[in-house]
Amino acid sequence: MSQELATEHHRHENASGPEPWRTLFIVTALLLVLSIVALVLSLTVFRAGATPAPKPTPTASITPTPTPTTTPAVALCTTADTQVSVGESSGAAGSTVIPLVLTNTGSTPCTLNGYPTVAFVGDGNGTQIGAVAQHDTTVAPRLTTLAPGGAAGTMVTVVDAGNVCSSPVAADGFRLIPPGSHDAFFVPMTGLQACTSGASLLTVTPIAGP
Repeated sequence: MSQELATEHHRHENASGPEPWRTLFIVTALLLVLSIVALVLSLTVFRAGATPAPKPTPTASITPTPTPTTTPAVALCTTADTQVSVGESSGAAGSTVIPLVLTNTGSTPCTLNGYPTVAFVGDGNGTQIGAVAQHDTTVAPRLTTLAPGGAAGTMVTVVDAGNVCSSPVAADGFRLIPPGSHDAFFVPMTGLQACTSGASLLTVTPIAGP
């Protein structure tokens, strides 16, 4: 009977002896797992909350706008820097063609563009006789620039006054106003006949260079 009690007591020790160590092992393993999980979560939160370094903003390259250069406008030819001379005239049936030449006497270029205003003058005082010259529209006007010393001209066609009026009068010459100007040249000539009526005996071409 004593032997059976001893055997039973030994079995009871073998069954209950190892249990505390197993529990301790399980608890330690759980704590280790929890520590690892906590560490992973901490690293994840740290990476998620970290503010990335700002990227440098590229600096825009500014190209300076070039300042446009302006070419000074060339002034009109005026009586102050131009002189008028009479070229060699030529005759046709019932009319005469007289070239009037304008020369730049100034030190800078000047321009002429269009028809001059031409009329007969007389009475020794520049009084206009008859109508101003009509325009010869068979020639198109164009801008002409005269360098210092340069010249351009207009052709004045004069119809024989005897074919237009019954009592022609002598003219002292022409009054010529350059295009765009208000000042006039007096161009003296002899042998000119004009009509005091409103009829025009004159036709002019646009001023053109040689």
